[in-house]
Amino acid sequence: MNKNIEKKECIFCSKKISIQNYRIHKEKCFLNPEREILYCPVCNKVLTSKTTTCSRKCRYKYFGPGNKNGINGIDTEPSYRKVCFSYHPHYCIICNENKILAVHHFDENTENNNPENLIPLCLTHHAYIHSKYKKLIINKIELFILKYFKYMWE
Repeated sequence: MNKNIEKKECIFCSKKISIQNYRIHKEKCFLNPEREILYCPVCNKVLTSKTTTCSRKCRYKYFGPGNKNGINGIDTEPSYRKVCFSYHPHYCIICNENKILAVHHFDENTENNNPENLIPLCLTHHAYIHSKYKKLIINKIELFILKYFKYMWE
């Protein structure tokens, strides 16, 4: 018989679980009295599933914009994406893609969110810059940075 089809009832919550996943579910079942009790880091409610927070609202406060370390959700500084697109065009500087964009930290230091360090790239060219294909686009990126500095000095 196929393990994915055959189901067994959890002794704690009575949920029907495939035999393949039964052991893991039983260990982590929120009604299992032996499992480690986890609490939402935002509101301190007991977590009833395998999540970091108890709700969308708490998740946004915990992981929200500007919240680097997940403490109380206060947006103390703008995200690097906001900084990048406030100073630079909203398109990939290599191919002009404008729908799905990434922001590359030129010096590879993710703490350095100065506009001259942030480069708008599409996902493909962002992957290039972190691979052996970097040499194919690095000249255009360096030219972009030079133009940015020239514009700032004028």
